[in-house]
Amino acid sequence: MTRSIQLLGRVCPALGLAACLGLGLLAVPDAAFAQARQPLMQEGTTSIPQRVLSRPDAVVTDAPGSSGEVEKPDPFSLYYVFERRDHEGAEWIEVGPNRDQAPVGWLPADGSVDWKQTLVLTFTNPASRLPALFFDDRDTLIDFVEDERLPVLAPDYVDRTRAGTPPEGSGIISIEGEEFIDFKERFYLLPILDAEEVFLSAAGRRAKIFEIASIPLTEEEETPPPENDDFPVGLVFVIDTTLSMDPYINRTRQAVRTIFDNIKGSEIGERVSFGMVGFRDNTEGAEQLGYTAKVFAPLSSDFDPDEFLRQIEQVDAATASSRGFNEDGLAGVVSALELEAWKDFGGRFIVFISDAGVREPPDPLATTGMTVDQVNAASRDRQIAIISLLLQTPIGSAYHARAEDQLRRLSFWREGWAAPFYSVPDGALESFGPMVDELTSNIVEQVTAMATSPFAEEEQQGGSQPDDGADEQSDACADSGNAIGCLGYAMRLAWLGRTAGAQAPSVFRAWTPQFALDDPLNGRSFDVRILLNRNQVNNLYARLGLVLEAANQVIGEDPGLFFDVLQTVIAQATNDPSTLEDLDPSQAIELEVSELPNLGALLGEYFGHLPFKTRLMRADRAEWDRMEGGERDQILTSVRSARQLLKFYYQDVDNWIALHPQATDGEKVYPLPLEVLP
Repeated sequence: MTRSIQLLGRVCPALGLAACLGLGLLAVPDAAFAQARQPLMQEGTTSIPQRVLSRPDAVVTDAPGSSGEVEKPDPFSLYYVFERRDHEGAEWIEVGPNRDQAPVGWLPADGSVDWKQTLVLTFTNPASRLPALFFDDRDTLIDFVEDERLPVLAPDYVDRTRAGTPPEGSGIISIEGEEFIDFKERFYLLPILDAEEVFLSAAGRRAKIFEIASIPLTEEEETPPPENDDFPVGLVFVIDTTLSMDPYINRTRQAVRTIFDNIKGSEIGERVSFGMVGFRDNTEGAEQLGYTAKVFAPLSSDFDPDEFLRQIEQVDAATASSRGFNEDGLAGVVSALELEAWKDFGGRFIVFISDAGVREPPDPLATTGMTVDQVNAASRDRQIAIISLLLQTPIGSAYHARAEDQLRRLSFWREGWAAPFYSVPDGALESFGPMVDELTSNIVEQVTAMATSPFAEEEQQGGSQPDDGADEQSDACADSGNAIGCLGYAMRLAWLGRTAGAQAPSVFRAWTPQFALDDPLNGRSFDVRILLNRNQVNNLYARLGLVLEAANQVIGEDPGLFFDVLQTVIAQATNDPSTLEDLDPSQAIELEVSELPNLGALLGEYFGHLPFKTRLMRADRAEWDRMEGGERDQILTSVRSARQLLKFYYQDVDNWIALHPQATDGEKVYPLPLEVLP
């Protein structure tokens, strides 16, 4: 793993995050701090500073029009803007890498690119889709994606660009790499400079295109491709251990023993590790259950099969009934996601086994406070696949439909692919056993597939798709029977990218579509994320708490009073910040809300000016009054669950990224999926 950052102080502070300390090699005299002033704010805002990215070959000088070089920044270094000035008919901007320090010099405005919001793109896993293309011109991209021949043109453009000869006049300046680029291992930025929707004739729908800057934050040489057979697989069983599950627990143990017997002493056996988590239900509803979720065998790269078998012998079914039919299965999944050893594995699988649905908000007994979709998003963000197995026992027939819907969403991986969800009619043990045997065997066989599959070899030789092409592979992945193989393919691409040090494309500014060129309806080449630091996550967590506090005060009374009560709660919190519930009381929470036209204003201008608006951001007083009770409850439920997901990310300290060596914990950043915002 490597996270060495070359751009140091240029990048971190200008992302609109916390002030960065110890900026690269930049020496700032003590006197400069006394003269420090605030940067200019974006038009129409009072708290969003103007920021720019430096263009290649830009030079910071000591005065407008001067030849006195102060520094020559790396391409797309990020600066705050402190002043704009005309000089001999050209605009110059006074810039500095830190909003709390004095500016360092002047840039010609045409030597920089405005960056208005801290939204970034990250690549999705390239399995079964064409790689993204980058165009130097907006109109050329629009002509390309709106062409009704797109399904034919796209593969041709990709092949010719990959060969080094993009079509003449295409405007293509770069192409996505061949393997998956894991930003946790080799951090990069694809900041969104502009966004708009276009109509796709081939798909008959509208979709987004972006102007972006590509900023790989390391310049290290790529390491040679890994050996194909070096692909460790981690498999964690998350199993329901309530009263009705005893025979299934025993049969799962038998399946694991069988696998061990088959691979014992082989090279495959040395690359497969197992873990096991048991779950029951919230013990507040039934104390006699003993636990809500319990890790019986943690995942480890230093795996000892004999010790694992001893550990899982402790797993047994509860002797008392839980409250209601649904169980707190998400607590078991979250416990599995939090295991520390996942980073050591290429294949990352959770097998979830239950005869019931799971508790999720607004159920008061849902201990995680997160929805099925949020837990799924967190698992995909970590490249961990969840395979669900539902025992459709006769006693739970009234709940099967809801449970199936939940577990399909829990196991979702990507649009167009079948979710790895399986059911056992009647909960028949004689059907369950062979199914667990087959699922477990298929997962373990991913180690062999890495060494022998044709597309794995093609990857190392420069190819990007399986032999049959993206369309055929995508069609195959729509069949649940191929789900594990497709997941394994995606994970092997990710493993190749991580171990080979795959990086983002070289520095440039370009236009690109969010959607996959060969699957505009279902496929995405990029995820949209919001780049936050831990201080800001803490601040957002506290602000969302004010919404819930105000709601609690008007429940059962007049919902129309909500905005008035919220304004009062904000005033109280402003006067006494100690009343705010936050994730780290040692951090200073910024809370200045002069007026509240909508709930987005509470999130702050930083969030309110994003080009993507969530339901919470749009909700104003008039809309709130028009809402039915159920609609208001949905918004409040989304706020509660979003706070829990923010807490989950906040506490995942190993995955937060320091953009310079002296970064404090609060300054570390993470590109959170935009879907975490309610």
